Amino acid sequence: MKALMPFVRLFARHWGWMSLGLLLSLLTLVMAIGLLSLSGWFISASAVAGLTVATSQAFNYLIPAGGVRGLSIGRTAARYGERLVTHNATFKLLTEMRVWLWNKLLPLSIGQLTRYRQADLLNRLVSDIDTLDHLYLRLLTPMLASLSVILLLGGFLAIFDATAAWFLCCLLLSLWLLLPPLFYWLGKRPGEATLQAKQAFRIRSIELVSHASEARVFGYQQRLQQQLNDAQDVLLNNQAKLAKITGLSQAVIIVASAVAVFGVIAIASQSVMSSTYSGPILALLVFATMASFEAMLPVAGAFQYLSATIKAAVRVSDVVEQQPMIEYQGHEQLNVNRETAIEFQNLAFQYPQQDNPVFVNLDMKVALKERVGIIGPSGIGKSTLLALINRQWQPSDGQIKVFDTPLEQIQETSLRQNLVTIGQVVHLFNATLAENLRIAADVNDEKLVEVLKAVGLDSLLQQPQPLEQWLGEGGRTLSGGEQRRIEIARALLTGAPIWLLDEPTEGLDSDTEQQILHLLTELPYQPTMLWVSHRPQHEQYFDRVINIGEFQSK
Repeated sequence: MKALMPFVRLFARHWGWMSLGLLLSLLTLVMAIGLLSLSGWFISASAVAGLTVATSQAFNYLIPAGGVRGLSIGRTAARYGERLVTHNATFKLLTEMRVWLWNKLLPLSIGQLTRYRQADLLNRLVSDIDTLDHLYLRLLTPMLASLSVILLLGGFLAIFDATAAWFLCCLLLSLWLLLPPLFYWLGKRPGEATLQAKQAFRIRSIELVSHASEARVFGYQQRLQQQLNDAQDVLLNNQAKLAKITGLSQAVIIVASAVAVFGVIAIASQSVMSSTYSGPILALLVFATMASFEAMLPVAGAFQYLSATIKAAVRVSDVVEQQPMIEYQGHEQLNVNRETAIEFQNLAFQYPQQDNPVFVNLDMKVALKERVGIIGPSGIGKSTLLALINRQWQPSDGQIKVFDTPLEQIQETSLRQNLVTIGQVVHLFNATLAENLRIAADVNDEKLVEVLKAVGLDSLLQQPQPLEQWLGEGGRTLSGGEQRRIEIARALLTGAPIWLLDEPTEGLDSDTEQQILHLLTELPYQPTMLWVSHRPQHEQYFDRVINIGEFQSK
């Protein structure tokens, strides 16, 4: 339960909506019980009044009939309001929790995030956060509302028959106290297993989709499909177990309601026989007893999902409780009017849990507007060098300076404004061309058109309303070359004086590759470039070349 406390504190920020939802839930139950109780009394009283002409003429049918209609309309309105408010509160909570988790993820370095698979992080951000809404919808609200109903109902029924009220309240309170822990124990293992099965199913789904092309080419698509089917079978099996437990809980409530009705009839019939009160009051007590179990129906299942909720809280907390390995405590703004853009002084780096360093004693200066190629075979540490400049990793020894300022002293905003990274994968969103470009800078349409022309995307400008054309998920409406040109257009929009390029032409055909290489050397302004490549033919585009292998330990 301790794992849930940080999320309870988040809930407290929306106590107004949550309290209103609880109040409407309680009002719905009260009106439902009042409607059935009044209806039972009205029918019985009408039947008794109709036995003689005198009593039928004296009986006031209008007020009870109006009460039934009023309670019916009120119950419908309260139910609608309760659904509206509780779901609004839930969506606000889910939104805040996702933003909260995302803000906790952002400061984490790549070294901290590599311990999680991307699909696993997505599962925590989506599925685990969704599971946490059970805490409000299925636990707090039904438990508090049902307890309030039990106390109010006991007080109301005591007006007519204290013994019957005492019997019903004791029975309902016993169920309220005993059923949640019982069904928590029954649902603990399948609840946790269901959460894990959802995670596995999501991971297998993402693998099948993301590896579709490679799987078809290399012939392992059937294996991925079978793994997905197996994960689905495990998920459905655990969901079936939870459904059986839910059915058992409802059966227990139905049996308990029958016991309660027979008990109230046995107690109240003695008072009717002794003329303490009339038969219609007996009907009121019986129908109120039957209606009271509407409040008890969600109680049995309230704790059934608690184990999955706690497990989800633990998984989310595992991410958010991490302290960032790299903290930005710098206060310096970069002065870009320096002759040296980047400088490495005795730089060394070694990955955690690895015996050998990636490189040692790396000394190098990159002049302003210079294009420096970083070459070497795959896996030698070229991309690692760019990650160190981006502060995704912390050097083991030595120092990196940007415009003569040590990285540790630079404000994060200043560093991000002056560095731009172009990698092998272009990230395009399912949005318009303009929206994808304005991620880099919020500029007017004229500037966007100017940049698109500068990167050779005149073909996109020939279409009607070119900036409003929809790119699709991952930019699937564009070719690989067009996607790279959009990435370069974004870099131009930032105006960053330093560009870090990590195999920017990887995966392109030779003609498109030559076009992109030519574009990168003929930009509207000349940024400093640190360019990672493993292709010797790229060296003609560099001012000089650094072989990272020369700085490996011997």
